Amino acid sequence: MQLREESELQNGKYRILRVLGQGGFGITYLAENTFFEKKVAIKEFFPKDFCGRDNTSHLTLGTQNNAETVAKLKDRFLKEAKNIAKLDHPGIVKIHDIFEENNTAYYVMDYIEGENLNEMVKRNGPLSEEKAVGYIRKVGDALDYIHSRNMTHFDVKPANIMVRRSDDQPILIDFGLSKQYDMHGDATSTLMQGVSHGYSPIELYNPGSLSSFSPQTDIYSLGATLYFLLTGSVPPNASDALENGITIPSTISEANATAIRNAMAVSRGKRPQNIISFVGQLSIKGLHQESSNKFSPEIEEDTVLINEEPKKSYSPNFEHVHTEYTYASDNKSTTERNTIIGIVAIISVFVIACLFFYDSNTSSGSDQTDITNANINTKQSISNLSWNSPLGFASYSGEINANDEPDGIGVATILDGQYKGCIYDGQFVNGTMEGHAKYTQSNGDTFVGSFHNNKYEYGTYTIKATGDYFRGSFDNNGQPSLGNWYDRNRQYLSGVGN
Repeated sequence: MQLREESELQNGKYRILRVLGQGGFGITYLAENTFFEKKVAIKEFFPKDFCGRDNTSHLTLGTQNNAETVAKLKDRFLKEAKNIAKLDHPGIVKIHDIFEENNTAYYVMDYIEGENLNEMVKRNGPLSEEKAVGYIRKVGDALDYIHSRNMTHFDVKPANIMVRRSDDQPILIDFGLSKQYDMHGDATSTLMQGVSHGYSPIELYNPGSLSSFSPQTDIYSLGATLYFLLTGSVPPNASDALENGITIPSTISEANATAIRNAMAVSRGKRPQNIISFVGQLSIKGLHQESSNKFSPEIEEDTVLINEEPKKSYSPNFEHVHTEYTYASDNKSTTERNTIIGIVAIISVFVIACLFFYDSNTSSGSDQTDITNANINTKQSISNLSWNSPLGFASYSGEINANDEPDGIGVATILDGQYKGCIYDGQFVNGTMEGHAKYTQSNGDTFVGSFHNNKYEYGTYTIKATGDYFRGSFDNNGQPSLGNWYDRNRQYLSGVGN
């Protein structure tokens, strides 16, 4: 079924050397760019369940139904290849060329000298936690990058993570199941999806369940990948995990075992809401050494195609708010960027915290439930409610509770003083900034994301003067703790805490 060795494509521009791998959607070849005398990898669109090949290397399609299905799949293959070609991240394979030939389609990628994580574990046995967590953090960095562009991978597993031999960099490959979503979080393609048993969550087994953007599907798969790296065993299928749960060996540290359980929760809503949150749970403390025991690694199965007929729906995801910026960039270093955002973050959070007075010793448990219910029953809206603070007057418009505290959706604006013009527009809980919000500095810098206890938690901080932005989580001092810097054109600049 494969192209023969020494076969040529694009009038001799590429020469096939050998097969690197084959799955349900296509065949990957090692080839040579004859012009540059450079090795490349070429992915051929070849859905083996729907087509064959004649003796001239052309695809044969059989029935009319197969022909129609393959035509749709090929269109998606080309569309997704173009989307991937736009990505620029050190942890994502780069695509350099896309073309049609032999009644099918191809794209040309970097050839990565190394091995995938599945091969590494089969050869060496389970990895140490330090090694495994290091790989997962870097792959998480790549996934966070594609999630920031409303794209999901949907086939994260050890066999799809290559480790480059020269620098030990893990690189995410095989975007054959990836899906692009529009600005509203709705899928832009509605054709096929697939499953990799042990690595796919339960929702991937249900056609049509992924019509809205959700990073939690990739989070499940990344957690399952960590499970394999640490145990040498493929995780239980999602259906088995649903019935029997997931057993994690006691040799794995408590922190990482908990992170795996959280990531592999059956319910999407119980998983970490974004990659940064999951990666932040991982630990390299109290590690055991790399296993030297003999073991029999389980063989990873191919991704299995299943039909997909998603229903169109709109489900906003507040962790993925995108705003286009058109400011000129400068040459500030990463350190300078971190210093700038750290300072403004600390100031801004302190300012807003001073504006709203709240009881930090709020009751918990049933007492808190009673209070919450009482507040809900008496909640009302108000305009231009002002507070006098050491930093100037603040005007609030929005929902308040029985104690005249901001509670619900509202907007707070500082009216005078050094911080005049700063605006918090979002959610409040009993006078506390809690939930999704947009915070705008008087200089135009913005933060869009989630607040917790009056502090930045996770989101995007954009510097107006340059258009550079940080996307990720923040520490208790308001400084970036884990995430990535990008320029105004969404090009990756550097990582923080990776």
